[in-house]
Amino acid sequence: METRQVRRAWVTGSLSLAISHAIAYITPLHEWTGFWLRGSFVVAYQVFFVLLFLPCAVWIARRYLKRPRSFLAMAAWGTGLGYLSGLAALLLHPLAQANGWDLFLKSLRLPTLEAVAALLWFPVRLLSYLIGAMTGIAIALLLHFSNQRLNGGRA
Repeated sequence: METRQVRRAWVTGSLSLAISHAIAYITPLHEWTGFWLRGSFVVAYQVFFVLLFLPCAVWIARRYLKRPRSFLAMAAWGTGLGYLSGLAALLLHPLAQANGWDLFLKSLRLPTLEAVAALLWFPVRLLSYLIGAMTGIAIALLLHFSNQRLNGGRA
């Protein structure tokens, strides 16, 4: 039974993340990222974000499968974990470049408190907040309706 639940969490987390990214690509959300990050940096950021956030989405789905939670709670978990994944992706994405190690080390040099605030606020993470929230809500919706279907119409 546990293996089936883990598989269901992986499928739900992956599908929810795919739905959230599809929404981001058909709305201006993805274009905002392209404004702040250029060229191969956008691709590297997206790859790191997905690789870091997918296990978080699976973890959120497993939590919901153990005990269903409200849509607001799922959105809050998704938002928080999306922010942390976006922050980590923003720090790690220079590693995908030719001189990535140097760029990574330069990105860690934060000479002032304002630089730290700018790193924590950087507008690209608006996308990670929103994708996280959308993923959390999508997980809740998918699991709620699949549980209804599996239970013969009862939630």
